[in-house]
Amino acid sequence: MSNETQEVAKTTPAAFDMIIKTYETDRLMGLQEFRKFLNLEPSKKWLEKSYDGKYLTIKIGELQQLLDMVYFGEWSDKNFRYEVIGNEVVGIVDLHLTHPLTGTVRQLIGTAAVVIMVDKGADPMDISKKKPKALETGFPKLSAMCLKNAARKIGKLFGRDINRDVSFDAPDVVSIQDETIDALINENMEVA
Repeated sequence: MSNETQEVAKTTPAAFDMIIKTYETDRLMGLQEFRKFLNLEPSKKWLEKSYDGKYLTIKIGELQQLLDMVYFGEWSDKNFRYEVIGNEVVGIVDLHLTHPLTGTVRQLIGTAAVVIMVDKGADPMDISKKKPKALETGFPKLSAMCLKNAARKIGKLFGRDINRDVSFDAPDVVSIQDETIDALINENMEVA
């Protein structure tokens, strides 16, 4: 082995460690910045009153555009299911998201319920008094409410805290300090 080759061999572990350190720092900082982005407040222009006027919600069109933008179209709502309970229809949907930085798929469950509308003064359990086309408007509303409920779990940007009195801002997880990064890298290498 030539002297030059020996020198390269001696410095390779240190250079490799530096590359790993830089990669891990960039990756973790990128993940942290993405988390911060998801926890920005939603634009007031995206909000509307709920169907009953009791709380604020993100407009479904705005929510879908936001999902398209943040997840580059790599999201879908799947497996919508429902059940009639009394005079209500309860819905559940699975929201699948592909993380734009890691490529991992995350599944969030969204739930909601809508009342089956009946004629004024009628017994709510008397299905013969159901308003015409009540479910024609109720089902899309239920689907949208389920999607909104699932998306709220992503972060503030998707409406997590819009109706809460108290909000929690998570502190930064990653520090630029070398000791912190070294500890994270060593921990990850030990696990692998």
